[in-house]
Amino acid sequence: MTSPPSGKLIWALLLCMAAGATGASDGEGPEEDTPWTLHPAQIERRRERYGDPLEKASRGIPRFLFEDSDEDGEAERKNDVSWVEGIYLPLRDPSLVPSETCRNDVDAILKVLESPILSAIINSNNRFWNWFLVDSWGKTGDGILDGNLLLWGMPGECTMLYVKESLPLWNVNTSFSGRYCLVHTESLHDEGNDTLMAGPATRVGASMTATSFPSIFQFGTCIPSSCTSEDMMASLNVTMHIGGKKPSYVDCLEDKELDGGDIAYIVVLSVLGALMLGGALADWLIGEKQELREGHLRFLLVFSVSSNLKKIFQINNKQSPSVITCLQGMRVLSMAWILWGHSFGVKMGISKNLIGAHRLTSKVIDQTYVNATYSVDTFFFMSGLLVVYGVMREQQRSGKVNWILFYIHRIIRLVCFILFFFLPMPTSCYYY
Repeated sequence: MTSPPSGKLIWALLLCMAAGATGASDGEGPEEDTPWTLHPAQIERRRERYGDPLEKASRGIPRFLFEDSDEDGEAERKNDVSWVEGIYLPLRDPSLVPSETCRNDVDAILKVLESPILSAIINSNNRFWNWFLVDSWGKTGDGILDGNLLLWGMPGECTMLYVKESLPLWNVNTSFSGRYCLVHTESLHDEGNDTLMAGPATRVGASMTATSFPSIFQFGTCIPSSCTSEDMMASLNVTMHIGGKKPSYVDCLEDKELDGGDIAYIVVLSVLGALMLGGALADWLIGEKQELREGHLRFLLVFSVSSNLKKIFQINNKQSPSVITCLQGMRVLSMAWILWGHSFGVKMGISKNLIGAHRLTSKVIDQTYVNATYSVDTFFFMSGLLVVYGVMREQQRSGKVNWILFYIHRIIRLVCFILFFFLPMPTSCYYY
């Protein structure tokens, strides 16, 4: 009869399985599923079924920003894509965009978009970057009057692009990858007046239902990697002013080098992670050997994940005069309420019917997440109660309170709170 495998053998098998799974994931990446594998006939069928992305773009953001629709303007846009500059792509003005490479790349894109023959030459070689570039741009959709102001486009379609074209006969020589940018806009105001300027801005989005509500929206665009967010910002400042709007900022998705703060953050987390794993490993190896637990290893064992998890999930029914047990229930209910409220807040941040959100407060259960901010008050109450309770216990135990140490302790706690909640996160922790 075979003996059951030991705990150490099980751990070793789990580690081997994890290493094997990690190695297996290093094979072929998402390149196999990119739209570049589409056949030209498939691209053409999608265009016929869903429409030309460039025509959709011309009916979207440009009119949203500047003017009403008219048949003459539609006819002009079919042969002229100059409206793209300053909206989806940076302008080719050297005073606004100092990078000559950026201006040349924008010029090459416009030549391809403007010329059906040049587009056909590129597409005949199974290169469809011109369609995916335009298709990734954010365009106006349904529900603008109800608050659908987040016209993000398709970041994945943009960031997968790598363009390398050399066509001397057409004076096209460009090489760039796609850089996705999110443009945040707002309406201009008259000086000293909160009302919106007259013009197209008063016909856009939420301002159609309330003129005192500023028209704020976002739209995504795809620009060449040779261009920067500053280039796009300078161009938008010029073009959007015509429509009574301005860009508040342009946020581009790009790889950033680690700075000193990032490195320090990674080092601290790595050290803590190593201590936790080291403590768990030491706890597992020494078992119940008390002489080792009471030696120098005790400083490492306090970080043991296994021991700390057992303590966290341990239920103690013994009454203690130093513990106010009812506060544990208040903590659990308050934390659940906060999570419930934050989940609602995140959902509202990306809602397509933001203006009609008041309809969500018609039921009693809906009031629980609309008024979730009150759950924070319970933590303020518990914090003040425990501080007073601790001071009174110290006064009862020793007959006096060391106020100097008390305030030093409070200052340290407040500093840690400020560092944790108010300092910006390192760039390595960002997700677009």
